[in-house]
Amino acid sequence: MIHREALVRRLENGMHRKATLISAPAGFGKTSLICQWQNQTDREVTWLGLDTDDNDERRFLYYLVLAFQNLMPDFGENILPVLQTPQLPPIHSLVSLLVEKLHHLPQQTALVIDDYHFIDNPLLHDALEFLLLHIPRHLHLIISTRADPPLQLMRLRSRDQLTEIRTADLRLSTQEAADFLARELGFVLSPTHFALMEKRIEGWLAGWQLAVISLKGQPDVDAFVHSFAGDDRYVLDYLIEQVFERQPESIRNFLLQTSILDRFCGPLCDAVTGQSDSQENLRHLDRSNLFIHPLDNKRQWYRYHRLFTDLLRARLAHVKKDLIPVLHQRAGTWFENEAMLSEALSHFIQAQDWAKTIALLNRLAWTKQYQGPTSTLIKWLTAIPEDILFTDSRLCLFYAEYLATLGDIESCKMFLQRLERIWQADPAGANAISLLHIRGTICFIESNFSETVSYASRVLKALPPDEKVIRASATLALAISNVFLGKVTEVETTAAEALALNQAIGNPFGIARCYNIMWMHLMMQGKLQEAGSAFERMHQTARGLFAYQLVIPNIYLAWIYYQWNELEKAKKYIQIAFDVAQRTGRTPYVGFAHKVNAEILSAGGEKEAALAEIESGVKFIESPVLHFFTGEIRAYRAQLWLRTGNVDAVKSWMASNQAQIARPPSFENEHPHLAAARYWIATGKVEEARRLLQQCYREATAHERTDSIIKILLLSAIADQKSGRRDEALASITTALSLSEAGGYIRLYVDEGPDMQGLLTSLSKSPSIVKKGDPSPVSSTYLTKILAAFPQSVDKPLTAGMHAPDLYKL
Repeated sequence: MIHREALVRRLENGMHRKATLISAPAGFGKTSLICQWQNQTDREVTWLGLDTDDNDERRFLYYLVLAFQNLMPDFGENILPVLQTPQLPPIHSLVSLLVEKLHHLPQQTALVIDDYHFIDNPLLHDALEFLLLHIPRHLHLIISTRADPPLQLMRLRSRDQLTEIRTADLRLSTQEAADFLARELGFVLSPTHFALMEKRIEGWLAGWQLAVISLKGQPDVDAFVHSFAGDDRYVLDYLIEQVFERQPESIRNFLLQTSILDRFCGPLCDAVTGQSDSQENLRHLDRSNLFIHPLDNKRQWYRYHRLFTDLLRARLAHVKKDLIPVLHQRAGTWFENEAMLSEALSHFIQAQDWAKTIALLNRLAWTKQYQGPTSTLIKWLTAIPEDILFTDSRLCLFYAEYLATLGDIESCKMFLQRLERIWQADPAGANAISLLHIRGTICFIESNFSETVSYASRVLKALPPDEKVIRASATLALAISNVFLGKVTEVETTAAEALALNQAIGNPFGIARCYNIMWMHLMMQGKLQEAGSAFERMHQTARGLFAYQLVIPNIYLAWIYYQWNELEKAKKYIQIAFDVAQRTGRTPYVGFAHKVNAEILSAGGEKEAALAEIESGVKFIESPVLHFFTGEIRAYRAQLWLRTGNVDAVKSWMASNQAQIARPPSFENEHPHLAAARYWIATGKVEEARRLLQQCYREATAHERTDSIIKILLLSAIADQKSGRRDEALASITTALSLSEAGGYIRLYVDEGPDMQGLLTSLSKSPSIVKKGDPSPVSSTYLTKILAAFPQSVDKPLTAGMHAPDLYKL
């Protein structure tokens, strides 16, 4: 070992900062330097060594927790079980839990992350960024890598939070190299010979180490040195050949054949080489220090030096290329027999054994499906030639679901359409049901919910009783579609069935969606208190574990608190929804979140901010990602235009949506229809508005959507008042109040402005309104609470003597 005292001091002196980055090519002694520092520091130190397999989020976090358990045995005991659950929460949520636990680590600790260059998963880069941002003061992070990681290094530098050690720092000085050679060789090279080698090696530690191995026993040092000092391109190959070719033939064959393995043990090497002496060979290589590293204290598992692996594989490809798939096949079979399916799968793919690959992928995908499709799993899927992948319907559906989860709707549709073209050639074949499910999925992502219901129903009728996965998926699609179709009764039935099916197959993602649907069902019934309590419970129990499922509950909690006129709480929950959506990727509900936020801003008097926010919502739903609530978002923009006096914009919107407005009332068209009714009321076409509202009322009543009925009644009351039907207006208000009191609605009334305030004021003075405690469909307490939420400077309806467009300039 070469002692690097100056660099060790530099490392130690940087411990007051958040992190140290040691970045240099292979063989410059990064890991050796950290080991020397560890031997001298007073800090507690733990290590996380990485390789390509650690790009899987679950695996990365598992070994990260184990690393910290070296310092505190009970560290992360509440996190490890989560990593075994079927549905892996977003990595930010888990890192947040880790950060909380890190505050309990021993004082003055350090985590070494070695070989970080193997990580190419953006989620893990984001997780490390998050860890750096929130790292406790007593913990220092050391990152060793061959290439700078995609982190915000400039920010750390500008705040003096980063120590950097780079290639130039790690190059051996002339004195260090000379001391090393003298110690290892037992003799001193002449100044001429040393200068020739130093010129070529340029301070590269591994180069000096390789040179020492080659120099030992050389009969002609001068010839070796001059040969070594040849063209730079051949230096590394020459040194490796000097080491490799000096081994017995049996060891050379062993090295070549086992080079296909990232990690290995004796029995695995026996299986790959077909020999029985692998453990002895490993001990020989270990004793000879021949570029082999033990991975455990018992010296059962090893790996080769990275550079040595690369060169051995290149040589194997050159001399025995046809043997490579055979070796991978043997390795895959051994790993499969040992139930190490992920490792087996990697080798079967490299062997291009597609039958084994598909069989194992089906086992992994449908046990991991509910853990969220990992980058590793998708990498395996995309490694299969497309014509072979298309022969397996379940894997194809899994891949399509992954694309939809990413929000990559165009890619998802293209993939599904290619499947459809292939499978429709045999409509009665094995993929007939899957083809129906695919067509239903395409309809769903296009928000064609009626067709989704049709296809899902056909799938459910055709499925065999033992097909549980597609049955759970189709029933869930049916339940969600019924929500967006506004069919309250059907939602209740299908959501309960979907919940039972997803519970039976252990799909927490599906279970959470079912609960969301059931609570949305409560909101459709106007039961805001029950829905709010349910969403709050989910918010508490899911925090930090299933944060990706908190987007929808937080949006609806924001909307519920908005309806209760508790604007600060509404702001809190809508911000949480945005934060979770940003961490977990764009979701179908982001556009709706913008709409709810616009309502909150408008209620707070921030009209321009509300308009900008709803424009963000419209921009989102116009992007090529999965989204819902399209009609509601655009309709609310029209409503805001009316409030700010931009009647011309609404007129233009009406013209471009003429066909939709002319359709029969339905839940899908409800918001555009209500927006049209508002426009007609504002422009004096009250009778047209009344006719449309009557049709909407009948449709909402038929499907028992109390929330919709309340909204329609309030708008109808204003239309009746405008047309001189005061008694009918008051009757509509009275009915609405009786329906909305249990839910605690307030903003529905306040948002209708001065006309609604005038009607409620008149109603409050009516002798039919009885006092608190008396049996009555209208509570004076509730009515007083609503009136108190109106702007207090208004004493009477402000519409007297004003034209309708002027009303919305207020």
